[in-house]
Amino acid sequence: MDQIYVKAHELKFVNNLERNSHYVKIYWDDKKYKSQTKDGGCYIFNENFLIPITNIYDQKDQLIYVEIWESNLLNKQCAYTFFTLNSIKIGQIIKENITFIEVLKKCTLELSININYYPHSKIRKYEMLFGKMKMKHQS
Repeated sequence: MDQIYVKAHELKFVNNLERNSHYVKIYWDDKKYKSQTKDGGCYIFNENFLIPITNIYDQKDQLIYVEIWESNLLNKQCAYTFFTLNSIKIGQIIKENITFIEVLKKCTLELSININYYPHSKIRKYEMLFGKMKMKHQS
């Protein structure tokens, strides 16, 4: 199955005095992926997300939303960004410090993104090979 591999590394705020709890949310294909909450001013997540893709060619223009939330009595969205898969080459890992669009706070998040693509033709080729081997074994 094809997958988008996203790793959230380190969250940094322009105001270094930030001490509240924060977490990352990723939205793709009407599903939500949420990181663990980090607090105390050290926001090193090092958290991996494996997001399934139904069809890489049909979903290249679909948006991935990434949001930063403050965890409190009432959770608040701090910042967000979005992008499509068009800018990501299959099999290449992109690692960037992304500046988010400010809602309440200015921040950056270091992300690694990779598309793991397994061509279906190769899978069929192996199935055919396996089928031939099975037939030889039976005769």
